[in-house]
Amino acid sequence: MAEIAKYDRPNRQIHEDSLKAKRDWKNSLDTSFEKGKLEGKLEGKLEMAKNAKELGLDIASIVKLTGLSQKEIEEL
Repeated sequence: MAEIAKYDRPNRQIHEDSLKAKRDWKNSLDTSFEKGKLEGKLEGKLEMAKNAKELGLDIASIVKLTGLSQKEIEEL
């Protein structure tokens, strides 16, 4: 931080803009990663529900097993 205090105004602004860009990039990556995890979990639940339905398990049991809605299961 002491080094930054020595920067003149234009260089300090460049440095601050660079830090902001890095933080924004990291936040975007973190958000994308979390979104991907959620999509993967949903995909797994849908696959499990599809398989359970094909095996003849009743809808109410599939709802309890997967946490999906009855409508989501019926649409498989």
